[in-house]
Amino acid sequence: MSKLPNGHREGSLEAPTRHPINWQDPDFYNEGSLVKELDRVFDICHGCRRCVSLCNAFPTLFDRSETMEIDGVAKEDYWQVVDHCYLCDLCFMTKCHYVPPNPWNVDFPHLMLRAKAVKYKNGGTRARAKILNSTRWQQLEGASDAGI
Repeated sequence: MSKLPNGHREGSLEAPTRHPINWQDPDFYNEGSLVKELDRVFDICHGCRRCVSLCNAFPTLFDRSETMEIDGVAKEDYWQVVDHCYLCDLCFMTKCHYVPPNPWNVDFPHLMLRAKAVKYKNGGTRARAKILNSTRWQQLEGASDAGI
C-alpha cells in the first residue's frame, strides 16, 4: 500500500467510514453541485475500474466513453448510470480503495442516492418507479395478496 502525500494510505484494510447523508442541506438538491460531484467520483472510478463486475452501473459508465476517460462521457449519460445502480453497497463495502477514511471520500451508493433524490425532486421519476418504490403500496399489495 502506497502512502499518499498527506500520510494516508491508499487502499487501506481499515473498515470504511460511512458519513451521514446531509439531505437537509439545500445544496444537496442542487443539480449543478451534484453534476460536479458526479464528475469527481466518476473520474476516480474511470481510473480504477475494480468495480466493473459488481453491477450494470459501472459498465454503463465505462462503455459510454469514446476516450476511455470521463471527458468522453456525455452528461446526459450520467442518468443512465444512476438508473443502473441498485444501491446494493457492494462497491462501497468490498471493492473501492477510495472510501472514507481515504481523503478522496468516494461513496458511490450515497452519491447515486443523492442523484435519485434530485431526479425525483425535479420530476424526472416515472410513475412506475414511484409505485414500485412505495413502501405503502407494497404494504397494501402484500395485504391484499394475504387476503387481509
